[in-house]
Amino acid sequence: MPPDEITCLSHLKELSLENNELTLLPEKIAALKSLTFLNLSHNKLCCLPASFVCLTNLRALWLSFAQLSSFPTELCHLPLLETLSLEGNEINCVCDEFASLSNLKWLSLAKNKVQLLNPCFLRLQQLRILNLESNLLENFPEVLMSMQVANVNLQKNRITYIPQAIADVLISSLTLSKLDLRGNALNHELNPRPLWMQLDFVFVDA
Repeated sequence: MPPDEITCLSHLKELSLENNELTLLPEKIAALKSLTFLNLSHNKLCCLPASFVCLTNLRALWLSFAQLSSFPTELCHLPLLETLSLEGNEINCVCDEFASLSNLKWLSLAKNKVQLLNPCFLRLQQLRILNLESNLLENFPEVLMSMQVANVNLQKNRITYIPQAIADVLISSLTLSKLDLRGNALNHELNPRPLWMQLDFVFVDA
């Protein structure tokens, strides 16, 4: 069924269009106001239609490997969103309005080109799982230390050093249950196996 025909299903709650070589979505997708789950992964979308902001009942959205060249600002108008995957795109930053996703609990920006975390992440107080694997982070994102996030994946970035102030927060954290730093270039010669590296929930290369 072509996407144009699917938009007639106004009571549809879950929709997967994964692996369909889609290059664009019709503006009429706004008619699917009942959608709570949408999978658009592995397509060739580049961007989203302006009418995407009408899908305000979405709780889970998958846009992995969708060839997005930048962060789709339309997502900032989906207030109920709890799960969001943007893995495997060309995103290098998120806009300030991203903080409007106050119900977001699970986020993957893995395999993108993120170099810094926008301070707006501080306002994502419901976020518990954050995947930033395989990006271009050179410094540990300090903003994470003021969040309630429980599981952080920072594998395969370019982080070489953890400042003592951040290490102290790691040691005393009551919420963080997993921090994965494997695949970075942490300099063990400068600070060989410090206390924070020995924490049960911290994973680093030997």
